[in-house]
Amino acid sequence: MPRLNVFETLQQEPAAASELAQRLNLDARGMNMLLETLTALGYLERAGARFRITAMTRKWLTDAEGANVAPFLLFWGASLEQLFPTLEETFRTGKPRTDIYAWLETQPDAARNFQKGLAALARVFNDGVVSNIPVPARPCRLLDLGGGHAIYSIGLCQKYPQLSAVIFDSAQALEVGRESIDAAQLNGRITVQPGDFVTDALGSGFDLVLLFNILHGFQAEQNIALLTKVRAALNPGGRIVIGDQLIGQGGIPVANLATRLFGIAFYQFAGGQAYTYDELRDILTQAGFGDIQLKRSLRAGGALPSHRE
Repeated sequence: MPRLNVFETLQQEPAAASELAQRLNLDARGMNMLLETLTALGYLERAGARFRITAMTRKWLTDAEGANVAPFLLFWGASLEQLFPTLEETFRTGKPRTDIYAWLETQPDAARNFQKGLAALARVFNDGVVSNIPVPARPCRLLDLGGGHAIYSIGLCQKYPQLSAVIFDSAQALEVGRESIDAAQLNGRITVQPGDFVTDALGSGFDLVLLFNILHGFQAEQNIALLTKVRAALNPGGRIVIGDQLIGQGGIPVANLATRLFGIAFYQFAGGQAYTYDELRDILTQAGFGDIQLKRSLRAGGALPSHRE
């Protein structure tokens, strides 16, 4: 419970419902009902009259293991509350009333939670992503579009000393990334470029471009235009790597359902959608890319490495 600090407090030491209610200045009867419910859901377990967090909660909902997605839950709560009431209107018009990225520029707390949540998920996937991205043995340059949290650029630069990176994202999104780059002591090899990668020039001379969790925010024709710009920024033989939630690649029904719901969310948030592999392959082909491959081993919903033709 991120807003009530229940998990963080119980991480320090187990407590009875009455003790926890007193510490957090909350209603004791309501606290008991909440703790019993969280226990039934598997987030807590009982030790006599006292409650403690489970291993699952420790990993995913506290800072103990670096994979805390609680900020992401706060972001989703705020965005659903403020942006989803007009979903019926969007289904009628085909155009969301508010773009989520413009909304985030006015919501610093939600924006920071969004980036912190993305960073937590990226840390989970980082080893698989880095090990599956081929990097030339010679000195080379990476362009990380929309990778404001910086986790993938940091992981790649740590593994490949010949690599330098530019992270292109909004100034707001880059706030979390700057902290991570400083902590990794990679300021000399990773630079940040504040801006709008849809409208601004991307530069040139890159050997590798990452687009992780980007394309679902746009319609097909917008993605073709963006990827055409990306292709122009690559050196001959350069590679683009796309990581996104792909329809039909979840492996189990609940994962495929989640991707469908995610697609509706970004239809409402930005006019985007979730794509199938065939749809993204067609978009890449229209943008001039070839040698398109699907790698499911990244566990992040799918990745599409593609050489420039």
